[in-house]
Amino acid sequence: MPRHISAKTAVPVALVFAALLACKSSDNSAASSAATSASAAPAAAAPSEVSAETMGTFVCKEIKEGACVGITDSFPVDAPVVHVSYKTKSIPKNGEEFTMQWIAEDVGAAAKPNTVIATVKKAVEDLPDFGVESYSLKTQLTKPTAGWPPGKYRVEIKLGETLVTTARFQIAKD
Repeated sequence: MPRHISAKTAVPVALVFAALLACKSSDNSAASSAATSASAAPAAAAPSEVSAETMGTFVCKEIKEGACVGITDSFPVDAPVVHVSYKTKSIPKNGEEFTMQWIAEDVGAAAKPNTVIATVKKAVEDLPDFGVESYSLKTQLTKPTAGWPPGKYRVEIKLGETLVTTARFQIAKD
């Protein structure tokens, strides 16, 4: 199960590291995206799926209708995409910026520990003055060409300079 924080590598080293760099460079394309939406109060969550209304930080296999589906903290090296969903308890202000950093915490010789492999920024905008109870962020990263290097990863989400949540997951050999 992913950790929630707020008030909650067989491929040659050069190829794996190149894959990490390719992953980072594809972040500015369709490989990674951030989206936001406002929604209502929390609802009950099923073990492998959470509703779009559930607050917290989740790592999952896909996002359907705004909900994180296939919640897990372990993916195979050929996983096509890793999704992270975060829903706040409090409302940020218009103009504030979220930064979502994808970090290879420990992937052996594939990269130095704590290498940032992608960064996504999303400004808060168009929030109504009233009636909004939470704020949602979703980010995803696609598999590097040579597959994910096995190891430990995390996604840090900051509002401005303040770390608000961290999602951890691992990529495991089959």
